[in-house]
Amino acid sequence: MFRKLGILILSLILTLSTAIGVYAWMTKPTAGIDLNVRTSELFSASSEIKIGNTSINSLHSYYNAADYTINISAANITANTTSGVMPITIAVAIDAYKNIKVRIKIVEYWTNNSNVSITRPNVFTWNYHSSYNDGVDSEGYFYYSEMIVKDTSDIVNVIDSANVNTTNIPAGSTVRLSVIVSALQGNREDIWENENHKIKSFTLGQNANNQTVNVIFNGVANSVYGRGVYLEFKNVSNKIGFLWHSRGGITRQLSLPQGTYNVSINLVNHLDFTVTRNGNVITVNIQYGDPGEWGYEDVLFAPSMIAVWETGVTYPSGAIVYYRDEDGNGVNAGYYSAIQSNTNSHPDSAAWNWRKISPFYQSGTVYPPGTIVFYQGAFYISKATNSVAPTELWAWERLDRAFNGGKTYKLYDIVFHKYGEETRWFMATGNVSTGQTEPRDYQAFRQLGFNYSAFNKQKYRAGEYVKHNDAFYVANIDNTYADPAANTTQVWRKLGLVWGSNQVSYPQNTIVSYNNNYYIATSTISQWGSTPGSGSWQLITHRGDWLNTTTNYNRYQSVIYGGNRYFWNQTGSAPVGQAPDVTVGWWLIGEAWHYKNTYAQHALVFHNGDYWALRSGTSTNQEPGVSGAWQLLSDFWALTGTYFNNQYTRSVINYNGSYFMWTGANNSNSTTAPGTAINGWKELTEVWKWYNNYDVGEKVIYDGAFWEALKVPYENGEAIVPGSDFTYWKEYPIIWDPNRT
Repeated sequence: MFRKLGILILSLILTLSTAIGVYAWMTKPTAGIDLNVRTSELFSASSEIKIGNTSINSLHSYYNAADYTINISAANITANTTSGVMPITIAVAIDAYKNIKVRIKIVEYWTNNSNVSITRPNVFTWNYHSSYNDGVDSEGYFYYSEMIVKDTSDIVNVIDSANVNTTNIPAGSTVRLSVIVSALQGNREDIWENENHKIKSFTLGQNANNQTVNVIFNGVANSVYGRGVYLEFKNVSNKIGFLWHSRGGITRQLSLPQGTYNVSINLVNHLDFTVTRNGNVITVNIQYGDPGEWGYEDVLFAPSMIAVWETGVTYPSGAIVYYRDEDGNGVNAGYYSAIQSNTNSHPDSAAWNWRKISPFYQSGTVYPPGTIVFYQGAFYISKATNSVAPTELWAWERLDRAFNGGKTYKLYDIVFHKYGEETRWFMATGNVSTGQTEPRDYQAFRQLGFNYSAFNKQKYRAGEYVKHNDAFYVANIDNTYADPAANTTQVWRKLGLVWGSNQVSYPQNTIVSYNNNYYIATSTISQWGSTPGSGSWQLITHRGDWLNTTTNYNRYQSVIYGGNRYFWNQTGSAPVGQAPDVTVGWWLIGEAWHYKNTYAQHALVFHNGDYWALRSGTSTNQEPGVSGAWQLLSDFWALTGTYFNNQYTRSVINYNGSYFMWTGANNSNSTTAPGTAINGWKELTEVWKWYNNYDVGEKVIYDGAFWEALKVPYENGEAIVPGSDFTYWKEYPIIWDPNRT
């Protein structure tokens, strides 16, 4: 099984939607609570912070793009304070997806000039907006009294100003300000009664200086929680904050005087956590809590502070703005990113200055490297700065498994290519540099599948079975060079009763038809071209219908019984009066499998609606599909089959309508069916499957995003879900959203 998501059951329903939907996944818990672990299911939000008339947005020098905070130095606090008051205002715009109540917290996180967290000084006294205010609790959450109705928006004014005690500002310090917004379903407001904050006790017997802080998510699938985890360590003497996020590059450390602390985090109430210390590392482990305590809550650390585009402002390269397109009645409104520094250049009319941020490819837009777009049913990532369509191979690379000319493939890479309505799968049998629009037979590609393909004419290996022109064949040699139907060489052996003059050998007990007669090999016939009737070929004579009398039948004599033909194949005479279909010693002649026959290597039988071949040895009373070395001669999986996994080919089968590739040991199989366990069968799909085995660098679609495996994503034999551990999976958001990491 995979690493479990608390008590969540994943109901994986892939949908292709319109506009910004693109890919979506739906999740449901077992407790009957309407909970979706993806972000922005209850709301989306953006914040507006001003000092006086100046917007402190993502373009302001105070904004820290790594932390999503407003960083104000001691000197800047003083410079922006007059008569003990800083004219700072904070408001949050909320878009509700259900009826919700919200609470908002101002994060006040202090560090010294060595970038170490310090005790929060008594500098700011926040003046909260008085209207629609249900008060501020002991954890600093401001409660908005109004319910925000589904599919409406509201502006929540939180801070009107701040009284500032400048004498308490530590020299060389910096405060990082941010906003946390939480929302609950409007009918679950009781969850927030008694403040409902998870607080853990943490004790230090001595001072702990310069501690590294790690936050680990255990089975928690919502990657947006990694946007910002704000920790507070509080006791009578100290109130120290620390900000962790999943974007990396955190060099800050935490110093705590000895003592016992109450520790809190900003995440949703259905998450629980522990705090431990080992050496100089403090670790916060986050996991799902008791479902009986859950309410449908959503949380967002640092709502976006994207500036609205204005004339007269010079926007640097990389700046992101929201363009209202007021002169165009909002037709081209949306988010845009500056390609180069510009002033007074309308984002919708200057493609070389601005790029519209959208999951869909925009013709004429200049895309920097690493941009992901959706185009004609597939996702592409740009390899170089360009303004060309994703069909240009030098500029774009497809992120799915479709063949992409111009890409270099490595051994075992799997691709597909559509030929009209037909989809064909290929495997790289070495490193392949391509410049074509489809795989070529002279390249190190092998077409996958059971039906013979001229594409693989010199690529089949000895022992491989194929179907060609409604007949079955097995390769006698590696690197076959002839069409099986040519039947003029020793390259292929045709399976079945008809004798062939070009076969290398026939094992003992092989039955063939020749010139309207049947023969059996009484020993292995290795002489190429040995004709039935000579050497070790024994003629099976026919006696007509079986007679239930005193008639004696001798070895190699056949009869018709019940519409089938049997022959006696033991020394001495057949027992008189004992029917051939149930008497040991009578063998069935024909394609139908019979439990009394002893079958030789490459024997072809028909059983339960399928054709089977015996791979090796002999078989008596071993039912095809149940026991023995019977190989199913089709694209479907069988428990008794063995499958290839070597440099030259990997077997691909169809199971329950999905295609699976064998990645286990060569010439082996699993004891469980494909798609039921991590067992060596890998489904050929771009969508993450818990039973697939993934290598470093592989990309999958899961929960509305592309994910790249940074490490082999397994732990203790269990698959690690994308988003549950950010050290294993890196997210490439399919839908661009300023509120997302």
